[in-house]
Amino acid sequence: MNDISEKLPGNVDQAVDRLISELSLYDKSMIVNMSEEELIDLQFSVGEYIRKEFRLEENHDLMESCRSVSEVDEIHVGHASYTIIMQLWKSLHKVFIFKGV
Repeated sequence: MNDISEKLPGNVDQAVDRLISELSLYDKSMIVNMSEEELIDLQFSVGEYIRKEFRLEENHDLMESCRSVSEVDEIHVGHASYTIIMQLWKSLHKVFIFKGV
């Protein structure tokens, strides 16, 4: 494995920062212009990427951070990836100003 793959995010903020740095401006604008209810639609694309690239199954630190952010007692990888998507959406709303379409 290379050094980049070994640098997994250890918490939700790190995961969101990494996604923001990797996503295109188009993808960021698409996400920020989605309603909160529409975010579930990202589970098969962005969510799958998060689960695979951030190795949620084995990344216990990130899973614990997702559990803490979600304020639940137990969390599974699907809920964890959605938690990261939700925090990404919130962060994009703070950082970027887009006019609705």
